[in-house]
Amino acid sequence: MPAARACEVAGARSVIATLWPINDEATRILMIRFYRNLWERKMSKVEALRDAQRWMLAGARNAAHPRGSTSEVALDDEELPPRLVHPAFWAPFVLSGDWR
Repeated sequence: MPAARACEVAGARSVIATLWPINDEATRILMIRFYRNLWERKMSKVEALRDAQRWMLAGARNAAHPRGSTSEVALDDEELPPRLVHPAFWAPFVLSGDWR
């Protein structure tokens, strides 16, 4: 995570980075949930990230019993496309710096 360190040296108080390249759609979904948690639910950064990752994990569990196939993500219904529920899509996100 040299890039995360470079961001911190440049003045960022905290950085969310990934340990390997991630699918853009999975990143978008996780970040939408993260920022909703941060801004609307007033969680700390670490709580917001943990909740977003746990939400995607719950999506993996729910994918075993899909209600229907969809190509779009219904974030209000908290449904994920089955192709994006594998931990490889949400597990590599890490928070460094100020976690509050």
